[in-house]
Amino acid sequence: MQWLFGDDPNTQSIVACCTRLKTSTLFEDKISALNELENLAKEHPLQVGVKAMNTICDEVLTKHIDEQILLKKCIEILMLLVLPPEEPYDVEKLPRHPSNSRVYYECNLELLFTPSNAASDRIEVFIKLLRDEFSESIELQYNIIQILTMVLLYKNTVHKLQKELINAYGAINTLSELLNSPHEFIRNSCVILMAHLCCNDPAIQKAFAFEGAFEKVLGITREEEGVEGGMVVQDCLFLMENLLMNNESNQKYFAELGCVEQLKGLLSPTDFLNKQQMTIVSKAVNMLMEITKNCGYIHNTQIALGTIMEPLLNIVSFYAFNKNRNQRNVMEHKTNNDTTTDEGDIDYNLLKQKCLILLRMIVFLNQDNLNLLIAHLPSFKLTYLNQEQNALMSKQINPLLFITKLALNGYKLLPTSTELGGLDIFYNPVISLLSQSLLQCMFSENRNLQKILTESLLRTQLAVHSNQPPQQQQQQQHWDVEFGELVLQILSIHESTQKGFGDPLRYWMITRILSYLVNDNNKIKVLALSKPLTLYNNKQIYLAEIIMNSLITTIDDKSNCDQRIQLGLLLLIITLCYECRDAIYKIFGGDGQQNYMQYFVKLACADDQIGNEYNRGLATYVIALCLEFARDLSPNSNHAQQRPNEVDSRKKKKFSAYLFDIINNRISLDRFKSNLEKLRNTKEYSKMVSVLQKCNQKLPNPRNTNMDEVEKKKRLLIEEIFIHDFDIENDEYLPDKNNRMKINLFDRRFVQQFENIYAGIDKRIISLISSNNQQPQNVNTHHHAPLHSHRAVHPSHTHPSSQATRSSNPGAIGASSEHNAQEINSLRQENEKLNQENAMLQRKVDAMSKNDEVLSAKMSELHELRKQMQQQSHIILQQKQQIQQLTKSKSNGNSDTKESNTNAAPAEMMTKYNTLRKTYEQLNRDHEDLLVFLGDLHEKFEKTQKELKDVRQEKKQLLSMVDQKRKHGQTHHDHRQHMHHNNQSRHQQQARPQPTSESTESKSMDTDHNEQRTTNHNTKTETNAKSVFDPVNDPTAPDLM
Repeated sequence: MQWLFGDDPNTQSIVACCTRLKTSTLFEDKISALNELENLAKEHPLQVGVKAMNTICDEVLTKHIDEQILLKKCIEILMLLVLPPEEPYDVEKLPRHPSNSRVYYECNLELLFTPSNAASDRIEVFIKLLRDEFSESIELQYNIIQILTMVLLYKNTVHKLQKELINAYGAINTLSELLNSPHEFIRNSCVILMAHLCCNDPAIQKAFAFEGAFEKVLGITREEEGVEGGMVVQDCLFLMENLLMNNESNQKYFAELGCVEQLKGLLSPTDFLNKQQMTIVSKAVNMLMEITKNCGYIHNTQIALGTIMEPLLNIVSFYAFNKNRNQRNVMEHKTNNDTTTDEGDIDYNLLKQKCLILLRMIVFLNQDNLNLLIAHLPSFKLTYLNQEQNALMSKQINPLLFITKLALNGYKLLPTSTELGGLDIFYNPVISLLSQSLLQCMFSENRNLQKILTESLLRTQLAVHSNQPPQQQQQQQHWDVEFGELVLQILSIHESTQKGFGDPLRYWMITRILSYLVNDNNKIKVLALSKPLTLYNNKQIYLAEIIMNSLITTIDDKSNCDQRIQLGLLLLIITLCYECRDAIYKIFGGDGQQNYMQYFVKLACADDQIGNEYNRGLATYVIALCLEFARDLSPNSNHAQQRPNEVDSRKKKKFSAYLFDIINNRISLDRFKSNLEKLRNTKEYSKMVSVLQKCNQKLPNPRNTNMDEVEKKKRLLIEEIFIHDFDIENDEYLPDKNNRMKINLFDRRFVQQFENIYAGIDKRIISLISSNNQQPQNVNTHHHAPLHSHRAVHPSHTHPSSQATRSSNPGAIGASSEHNAQEINSLRQENEKLNQENAMLQRKVDAMSKNDEVLSAKMSELHELRKQMQQQSHIILQQKQQIQQLTKSKSNGNSDTKESNTNAAPAEMMTKYNTLRKTYEQLNRDHEDLLVFLGDLHEKFEKTQKELKDVRQEKKQLLSMVDQKRKHGQTHHDHRQHMHHNNQSRHQQQARPQPTSESTESKSMDTDHNEQRTTNHNTKTETNAKSVFDPVNDPTAPDLM
């Protein structure tokens, strides 16, 4: 470690050269010092970096930017210091720092940003040297780009450079202009620099995007001949991937600029076996996956993506038929989202999976794209490995028909199998499932397409194959006719051959495709069930009969039938019955029709040897749908002849005894509810419920956005794809993991529908029981003959024990029904009372809450003011810290120019600080005024309460005083009258004997009487005055309380 302390001879030479660079005024002396440092850097790069990095950057680069020779020498020395040596080299032999054991170029890269106050000046010099005025210095610019790229590749310096560049004026614009450089190696190296620079930095990503990076990069790809451009185009796609990564605004901007359509050339390889071309294709597909994941719900983005559907279909349609090449080998180790295997082969299946997912999101609820896919792209050619196979199989195929056959594992996609290596090359469960999901999106809410395909199915007439070649037969058929024939052939395979169902996975797929076709259209359901289908030998049969005969076969011969076939048929029946009363009657209530309901009862009551949670639950769910949407269902009913108003009125009245007998007697209420609960608790159902919950959690709040129903459905689909279907980070199809049946049993729509029915099943059962408790008496009196005939035709519909009970003791049934009705009425009355009490309590709570409105408003205002004060305080503290840091960092500057800039910056900061300070003081004053106002209100409130209390006391005192005065005045008045009466009698006795004295006494008596009258008059006047002007004694005075 001698060189660290200056004792080493090399260190002394480095220090001497640095001293010459600082003090020498001769140009030749500086060049000589730089040449000597360059020679020392070749042998001792770590020592030169530690001792001379600051001198080279600060004393030469920043001060002699106009001297081309000095600049060139400095950049060459920095190249030796921060770049690893040319390969091959042994990492263990490279110089390392004695204290931390890091390689020399890692240490020097960190020294490039040390001290921190000088880093910005150094980066500004680098950016200035990359501008147009130095465009002729090609080598200089190229070396600077290499240095900056190396800084970005080292994890300890990448964030420092990103921070400096985003703060440097014009840095992003300068780098973007290098994409237009006429020198290819400058342009190509800048593409790599920008790709690393914008990685995981949204601010830099947006800055580059608004500087026109997308248009410039796509222009480079066109100049390099698109998919045949090799590594240059791969680097351009790497840059665009990083610009779009986790940046929704850039993705929207990319689609709005029309850049998606420009990727069409990068998705159309001329040679599917060329590794470089397919690597470019895979990178372009990854970009589209990222855009669609975040912006696929936007209508304009969907329209933009619709322009690249054709190349996506071409990728899906490529098949390399070779005995030595197996397309089913799934890649086990993948890095950097590259679809290449360890041996260098392309994983075509993974590429096809992504293309099918893209197509699924492009056409979902977008009629324009769907019309473009079916109508404007009516046919395309399948692409094969060599020219011989292309010549053999060069035919046109409709996209919808191709996707349907792909979902059926390539059924009839090839006319012959021996010439092309066998049909096993098409077998891929993941591709089949994704094609099935794509068909679901194409059929969803598309009334026109549903009608076309359903009518084509009804017009189809199966015929024995002729002697014409299969290729010629298919060319003679229209695509919708071929679709109908394809569906009918597979669906009726057991009806036609009586030998089985063929491939179980294919039969499952055809049931799901037919379910998607009629899923949300009741008119199509009724149409499909109303008209007969024509099988071989002109055999006429209805769709319900085909489905039910196949289901009966799977029940009776379970050991020889795959479980997926039975589950597919049950799900198809559920789709037909959901929200469609007419379809339920056509399956279960037809006149003279076979009793199909008994098989669902059999499945619902089956033990573990025959049934499981899935088929028992689905069979019970079918009966629950009948209870929900056809509550008056009964066999041999004349529903078809009834007018709509009769049907509606009957539906509103009551439930049928037929369903009551099935649910209550033959299945039992406990088993009925238990089957549904067990289906909800299955692994497949629970997993889908969890997916739905996660999807709903990721949806934005509709109150904060203007999200309509269509956008919500699109968002839910996208979230479902990337949560349940495909792991975009690991490039893995999730349902294929630990999936023994290789199918998606339940989808989002089924779970939503099931939850809707399950939520109200208890109410339906209660209504069913209460409605049928009163029915036996009415049936016996008015409808005895029809019910008797019904039992005669269908003796198996009623359990034997229940028949015996009813025939032996009809009175017990009536008594129990009356008892149940009384209990229900009592429960309803209690419920009404509770509702009334609840309403009263709610009104009281509302009245109490209104009394505190004024005080709560003031308190909320105080709370908001406190928040604002805290925010302003936090901002002021931050501004103080920034001023202190800026003052401290700028205090070490050397030049006068730096000092002037330093003084200008704090002045601006001080003005901001003063403004914020004034705002803070104003808010503080407002806060204090509000506190004073609130205190004044509180004082007034207390004073008013005190005054009211004093008024009450005064009122009581006045009332007591008035009572006392009234009593005293009455006593005094009685006493005066008594005295007056005595005096008068005495005067009369003395009047006659003494006339002289009499006259005198009479005068005095008259005088006393007048005084008494005057006194009484004054007393009455005082009392009246008090009663008029005293508010306490006046009964008409307002009550102060």
